[in-house]
Amino acid sequence: MPAKVTQILDSHIKTPNEAELDIETRVLGFTYNQLSAKILSHWKLPEEIILSLQHLHEPHIVADPTLQMENAILNVATIVSGLLEIDDLSSGIEDNNEQAKLYLAQIHPEIQANLDLTTENMDTLLFEIELDALEILGIIFPNTSLIF
Repeated sequence: MPAKVTQILDSHIKTPNEAELDIETRVLGFTYNQLSAKILSHWKLPEEIILSLQHLHEPHIVADPTLQMENAILNVATIVSGLLEIDDLSSGIEDNNEQAKLYLAQIHPEIQANLDLTTENMDTLLFEIELDALEILGIIFPNTSLIF
């Protein structure tokens, strides 16, 4: 379905404020999460893994409190990693506090409340991610001098 994938990507670029899942639903009638969950179910993977993927972008609707918390953490990690990729390409945001606010705005309010996410601890999280990324790069490229 290359034409539909192209349509989804074009829509995502033209309307960056529209959720990718909404675009997928509009164009395909389903999301990649729903399709992936069906495949994992067919492969008879554990229900927890299937639910985690199926509700990755809506963990607040999972009934099991433990799984809900794990999914909320996975949701935040997914959002932050996706936004970090975008920032690498086109950020221009120099103020970490402003960046933290923008990231936080992408996270469902119920997830923010469950994980006690604030601008301050999101700012700290982003700083720690940056440090960890530099450490990992140092391991991958030990003989390279990284200047940032």
